[in-house]
Amino acid sequence: MPSVEVFLACATQWRLDAAGNPLGMDYPALEAVMRMLGTADVRQTFADVQVMEAEVLRVFSAAGGAK
Repeated sequence: MPSVEVFLACATQWRLDAAGNPLGMDYPALEAVMRMLGTADVRQTFADVQVMEAEVLRVFSAAGGAK
C-alpha cells in the first residue's frame, strides 16, 4: 500500500512531451514525495512505482496517447 500512496501522491509529477503525452515520472519529485511521506523501504517502493509507471505508459501508448 505505501507504493500506491506514493504513486498517487505523484499524480502531477509526470514529464510530458510537447503534445501532452506522458514520458515518465519526474524521479527527483518522486524521491521528494517518498521522503515527505517517510517511506520506509525506498528501494522497493521505487521499484513498485516504476511498475505502475510502465503500465500507465503502456495504456497511454495503446490508446494513442493524449487526445
